[in-house]
Amino acid sequence: PTGNKLRIPQKGYVDKNDNRGNLYLIISIVNPPSVNDKMKTLYKELMETNGYTPKR
Repeated sequence: PTGNKLRIPQKGYVDKNDNRGNLYLIISIVNPPSVNDKMKTLYKELMETNGYTPKR
């Protein structure tokens, strides 16, 4: 969900001692302000192509 923070170990910056730090990601999901019929059709096509079924 939006606002979650993920830590990916050993994928961050390298310090002066050649130690690699952690990479932190903050999830931000932004929906379009409005969805027209063409966008809905494209989303459905993408979902069918990918085989993805979101939880409802």
